[in-house]
Amino acid sequence: MDLVKQINTYFELNKPAGIFTTPVFFDWINLRFKTVTDESEDEYYKRMAPVYYSKAYNPAKHFNALSHSARKVYGVNNYLISTEMTEEVLENFWLRINIALNSVASFSTDLYLLSMGFDSSQYRKRKYTNDSFKMGHKDLSSFWTVEANGEIFPELIVTTNKFRMSMEVFEFNFISKDYLLQITNENSFKNERFKTELKKVFIDIEKYGKISYVVTYNATTKRFQFHFPSKKEWQKWKLSFLAAIAAFPLAHIFDTTNRKKTKKIFNQTFKNFL
Repeated sequence: MDLVKQINTYFELNKPAGIFTTPVFFDWINLRFKTVTDESEDEYYKRMAPVYYSKAYNPAKHFNALSHSARKVYGVNNYLISTEMTEEVLENFWLRINIALNSVASFSTDLYLLSMGFDSSQYRKRKYTNDSFKMGHKDLSSFWTVEANGEIFPELIVTTNKFRMSMEVFEFNFISKDYLLQITNENSFKNERFKTELKKVFIDIEKYGKISYVVTYNATTKRFQFHFPSKKEWQKWKLSFLAAIAAFPLAHIFDTTNRKKTKKIFNQTFKNFL
């Protein structure tokens, strides 16, 4: 599982300035949990720790295993990948790839995908034999989770080709969902309150649009200042776009050897434009 760890770590550490969430990561599931009806997911994985790790559950060692930003994605498995790949574990251990909104994952070879349990029905057909293998996600609202169709191989399939993986934008021009700012008549006369409500909107954009915006207010000059990730900040990653998205053209070769409700004065809609 070194390859999975390398991929997750690389894309987490190399997010451009302003991008809030990693564009891609792998997690895992145990198929047996799908038939469990009397335990929560957390209860199940904690109880199964001796099977997965040959040790009792230890949150310091076995939880928060995903990269920092991936931990906040809804529905992910944040438990450490099993360290005990017994026959019993392998039969029920399946990987998942999680791809950010409006993003495409490209792979130079499918042999490693096959080794991880994915098959040709789960990525696009290639037009030419030298094309990369792609998994795309056009949706603009959430991550897309692709569950492998089979169990992993104990060892990676041997190939002389280096495994090159990249993340790119699916659509270069799009308008995101609306983000609504609401403020009461009373608070509309207080600039400080506008700042507070704007921050709430930006928190939502960060959570769902995966990009960080900042607003500050100078009470002396009575001026607002907005801070957006600029194109110049992102050019070092060879980015050709300006919008709030969770992916970016970035490639790497991996080493596979090792409130209170009151009347509102107005509603203001914010969008991310590209």
